[in-house]
Amino acid sequence: IAGTVAATASKPDARRLGLEGLRRLAAAAASPLVGIGGLSAADWPALRAAGAVGFAAIGTFLPAAGESIADAMARATRIDTAVVD
Repeated sequence: IAGTVAATASKPDARRLGLEGLRRLAAAAASPLVGIGGLSAADWPALRAAGAVGFAAIGTFLPAAGESIADAMARATRIDTAVVD
């Protein structure tokens, strides 16, 4: 697991790795890499292009104001299949 990739409310002072840092780690890693930190399903195409095999998230699955848990889960797991082969 590699991160923090992007800004995250749960760890505001964390040093950010960014996509380029994730790319460098994925290229050097002997094991598959999963990105974590400030990520959502919308980030998946860029994470995959950087060499990640997956991502972990917390905040992206929490409901926004006025949103049900079911709505939050549907939003959080929506991936644009046009950009994912």
